[in-house]
Amino acid sequence: MVKEQVGYTPAELIYGTAFTLPGQMIEPVSSQHLPDPAQYVHRLQTSMSHLSPPGPRQQNIVSHVPKDINTWTHVFVRNDGIPSQLGPPYSRPYKVIRRERKYFVLNMG
Repeated sequence: MVKEQVGYTPAELIYGTAFTLPGQMIEPVSSQHLPDPAQYVHRLQTSMSHLSPPGPRQQNIVSHVPKDINTWTHVFVRNDGIPSQLGPPYSRPYKVIRRERKYFVLNMG
């Protein structure tokens, strides 16, 4: 809505340009310039067949396992959810019920 006293819309006064709707951003294309659908699909399939998945990324994750871990009676469990700024990164210590080669069975009740 153009303000007659000023000769501009409020958007032009505030933002320096008129608002553009998404459909107005794309120039209309005449049907003469559209490619043949079969050729377009063939070019698309050819292009997609030459793509290759990205290679594996190197991850340098250093882990540390304490030597006395098999003597621990209680362990902390890391909270893997979305971290809270005020929340602790680990939950309370849990009692170790049984030790396996790669994991512990804990009493979390």
